[in-house]
Amino acid sequence: MTHTYARAWIVAALAGAFAFASLANAYVVSPLIFYLTPTGDDARAFVTIENTHDFPLTLELSTTRREVGPDGTEAEQDASGDFVLFPPQLILQPGAKQRVQVAYVGGPIPTSRAYRLVVQQVEVGGGEEDGDLAVGFKYNFRAGVYVVPEGAAFDVAVASIEPADGGYLVTLTNAGNAHAVLTSGPWRARDADGNEVVLDNEALPIKQAPLIAPGSERTAFVPTGALGSLGELASLSVEPTR
Repeated sequence: MTHTYARAWIVAALAGAFAFASLANAYVVSPLIFYLTPTGDDARAFVTIENTHDFPLTLELSTTRREVGPDGTEAEQDASGDFVLFPPQLILQPGAKQRVQVAYVGGPIPTSRAYRLVVQQVEVGGGEEDGDLAVGFKYNFRAGVYVVPEGAAFDVAVASIEPADGGYLVTLTNAGNAHAVLTSGPWRARDADGNEVVLDNEALPIKQAPLIAPGSERTAFVPTGALGSLGELASLSVEPTR
């Protein structure tokens, strides 16, 4: 695992632990992002789940594979064949914690893959008349899982910038063999006079699905308001850190 991905894993683990520990009436899942390799010791990781309720929780775990289209549309499909989860279901008593092993078993891959680990709270209750159990789902957490071959790296570039209503439509490409999180590093915009501003990533409407997959392209809208005092946008560089 590269140092860049290892640092991202540590930062995400801390962020996940602190961000969700403060939510009332919620169980805690940490880390919320982690990276695996297709084979070897780093093909598995552990997540910790803590019950912060004052009553027992029944939880189920599953995995999905993520596909992000050029326009940011995200689709997910079942990925149960690519992972072994142990245990896949658990009952947590109030205040209890348990580690769950997430192991990738999908075999060698030439490029990285993006997945989600889904942790769902199962609500179990009695039937209305015959005593049968009624099962429903209440809360769920979705952790990001990236399976990255050793030595894989992204190569993100800006292919084109076109004026659009209220801003600019930017086309990005990723010539590498690893996913990039587009909002993980600075976007530097410049005008024709060489003036530069670093955009606020929160102002970019791609934060809900900020991935660009290996060998793919992605469009992003940069609103004029995000440019501040900058004149007409002449060039843009995107510098992901993971």
